[in-house]
Order: sequence, then structure tokens, then C-alpha cells
Amino acid sequence: MLMQWIGNRNPPTIKLEDFRERLGLAGDQYETMSDFKKRVLNPSLAEINLKTNIEAEYQQEKEGVKIVGFKLISKYKKTIKKKVIDVNKEVKSEEKTQTSKKIPALSDAQIETFGDKLYKNFDFKRDVLGQDSLFMGKSDDDCKRLIKKLLADQNKVNEWGKHMLAVGYCYPQKQNKS
Repeated sequence: MLMQWIGNRNPPTIKLEDFRERLGLAGDQYETMSDFKKRVLNPSLAEINLKTNIEAEYQQEKEGVKIVGFKLISKYKKTIKKKVIDVNKEVKSEEKTQTSKKIPALSDAQIETFGDKLYKNFDFKRDVLGQDSLFMGKSDDDCKRLIKKLLADQNKVNEWGKHMLAVGYCYPQKQNKS
């Protein structure tokens, strides 16, 4: 959602109901605005600001005292260049880039869970289901089954990595050997 209007000084307002749907939240999850902002919106934007090349923030849109929507404001961070001295004592510039991690093979339970979550995700539907001919003309149930079947393919999982992260996938933590 942030990428659609990146750099736009006046992005459109996303109605609260649409915003919650795009985030994949059920109607009874985080019903109070303070919980929604504290547990969903603020942590998400903090992680985006920390781990990507995007600076993101939001503005609340109100009718009276009731929050009815949000404007998502985003822009690219300035590229950080650092000087590196190589063995020949030459100075050269090197751009800092973000490394992309590979998602390890998913278990059957993960395939089931993330298959359902991906199918409900607005951005996944737009970017994948709406663009890939494999899904064209298929029923909802057929699309769900196909997504789950494709999640067994490691290449597809990594191709859909940004969507996996958007629906809640977390990379496994390294285990400390004691």
C-alpha cells in the first residue's frame, strides 16, 4: 500500500474498513483504535522504517472525534554511501543495499495457515491472483487449493516473500547452542 503512493505529498485516504481488510484483520480483531494502533499500525510502520529503504508514517482522518481513515505517507530514504578502503589503499564508494533472505521450506501446517492468509490479503490478490494466468477463471476454492499447492514449491515461496512477510511470516530465529 505504501508503494502505490510513494513520494506523493497528498495520498488518498483509505477508509478504516478497507484498511483493516487490506491488512487481513477480522472484524472483531483490534476493535478499539488504541489497540489497533498500538499492536498493528505503529509496530508495522516501525518495522518498515527500520528494515526497508522507505520512511513511512500515517495521518488520521477524522469526522468529529471518530477516526474514519488513514493517509499513508511514504518516501524513499536517502541512500547511504560509505567510503571503503580496499587492499590497494584506493578509496571507493559503496552503496548500502538490503539483503534478501530466503524463506525455508514450509511445513504442512504453515502451508495451510499461510495459504489462507495469502488468499485473504488484498495486495496478494491484486499482485498475484489478478496477474497470474494460473488463477484466471478459477473459483475461490480452486484458487485457495492452488495457492497451497504452490506454497510447497520453494521458488514460489521466495517469489511471494514480500506477501508472506505482509501476512505475518517471521524468519526462524537462530538457536543459541548452550
